[in-house]
Amino acid sequence: MNRVLLSFLAFFVAIASPFAAAHTIDTTVSNSLIHGLSGGLLHPFTGVDHLLMMFALGILMFKQVRVKTKIVAALACLALGMIAGSTLGGFVGLEGLIMASLIVAGIGLLARFRKASSGLQRFNLSLCSAALMAHGWAHGAEVSGSSSMFLLGMLSSATVIMALGLAVAKSISVMSARKQYQLEQL
Repeated sequence: MNRVLLSFLAFFVAIASPFAAAHTIDTTVSNSLIHGLSGGLLHPFTGVDHLLMMFALGILMFKQVRVKTKIVAALACLALGMIAGSTLGGFVGLEGLIMASLIVAGIGLLARFRKASSGLQRFNLSLCSAALMAHGWAHGAEVSGSSSMFLLGMLSSATVIMALGLAVAKSISVMSARKQYQLEQL
């Protein structure tokens, strides 16, 4: 089981590094409501940095108390980042900060599967949620036109991806429990 998890983490880091600069949004045609919504719905699935971050957050939230509250808090960080980005614009090092957030998520996953203390797991989850602000900030600085519809779509997709992460973590836990039970029966 540990080999599978370590392989997943290695894959996570390998995939994350070249795609941290995935924030290329076509801002010339995003003035329509439909285009803004569809762009927001699609980007978390096509922007590998978002996909990895949201999926990791879902895994990190598994077996935490008040999961729904933590999902809402993570989404609020993403939204606040987008509002700040649209108000203040981009800044030097933003893409580097996004890259660092993926590394933080990888470290959080490693700590999660290494059975770190619950306090450390909560800290990692909080740090990853706060790091979502950088992801939102990049979009706020780049999206023009129907940014509110883009945000609505992005938050919807982010929720789905985090739920998928939760489901995967639950199935890994169930498989691990079954394997442990089978070993005890021998």
